[in-house]
Amino acid sequence: MAGEKPETSGTLSELLDRRMKIYYLYMSLLLLCLVTAFIVTSKLKISYFQTNPSEKQPEISRSCQPMTHIMFLKTHKTGSTTVQNILLRYADRNNLSVALSNYGPIHLGYPKLFSAKFVKRSATGQKFDIMAHHLRFNLPEVSKVLHSDTFYFSIIRHPVSVMESAFMYCNKESEIFRKVKDLNEFMKAPWTYYKPNWKNSFFAKNLLWYDFGFDHNHNDDNEYFESVVTQIESNFQLILINEYFDESMILLKETLCWSMSDVVYFILNSRGKSSIQNLTTQTVNMMTMWNSLDWKLYLHFNRTFWRRISETIGIEKLKKEVQLLRLMQKELLNTCIKNGIAVEPSKVENISFLPFQPNKLQIFGYNLKTDLNISTRIQCQRMVLSEKVFTQQLYARQNT
Repeated sequence: MAGEKPETSGTLSELLDRRMKIYYLYMSLLLLCLVTAFIVTSKLKISYFQTNPSEKQPEISRSCQPMTHIMFLKTHKTGSTTVQNILLRYADRNNLSVALSNYGPIHLGYPKLFSAKFVKRSATGQKFDIMAHHLRFNLPEVSKVLHSDTFYFSIIRHPVSVMESAFMYCNKESEIFRKVKDLNEFMKAPWTYYKPNWKNSFFAKNLLWYDFGFDHNHNDDNEYFESVVTQIESNFQLILINEYFDESMILLKETLCWSMSDVVYFILNSRGKSSIQNLTTQTVNMMTMWNSLDWKLYLHFNRTFWRRISETIGIEKLKKEVQLLRLMQKELLNTCIKNGIAVEPSKVENISFLPFQPNKLQIFGYNLKTDLNISTRIQCQRMVLSEKVFTQQLYARQNT
């Protein structure tokens, strides 16, 4: 027995030694990961907050050139204000011209079919670099105010979500929605309330179809649908999907040959829970059928969206890029925004950051941190400015 103790003691010592080596190795790897993460996030933050666009270094070596002639069809209730903010920031940073209204409102003649006369132009009939405000699409007129090599794109969303949001925004102004309590009631007998020729009836049926310039009351037959989709595919090089917003921003970045910092964003015009309707399953199914043209449009471009990703980026690269985008977004929220979150409208401290509040809805905004240096504050402000205020600033810049 006495001869066995040294052997047992030696084995235990060796075991502890091995465990300590493993522990130190683990801690070294953990430290390396933390340092790497810090360096990556720091580089992301620095790349965004460079104030001189000419100093920005590309994130990867590319043979393409960033596109600067862009038309974005700002569809309704699709997250398009967030996309618009990305484009307006890009235009502002790079001193690009933006097509703005000739008549005061921020939209470009909506809901009328777009006409070139809706845009404020110089006497020489200038061409604009960026178009990103609400309009009803009309290619012959749109092309009059844009460069010949302009890239056209838009974004769409599930029609049930579009209609629910449109109802909440427009139920006090719309003749169709005004007398109905909610969409559950509306969809029990839609033709009791809906009149095709009433003003703004498009907010209640196939709104996306209308925004693209087509008849929202047209019968849904395959021949008509296919002819319209063919026109849209001819007019637009890219259609993004709201439900895959981050993936859409990566695809947009790759297509435009932009950097990650160009497409980073804060969610704008988000609604509080009290401003979102609870819909029954039956109502959802009926809304899908009611908006059949928009539903088929959504299904079609959802397929083309993923096909485009598969053919260009690839799913594995897409996942990594989305992670990087979300990491940058988190870092910027922590840098710019008090508590890193959006707040209800009554708590927004600066009216310039307060979104439009229709029908007493709770449309959230942001508060900036107070300890930001001047250059960082300017960059942060651009990310949270309301559409109205940002547009006013662009007016002032372009007309001085």
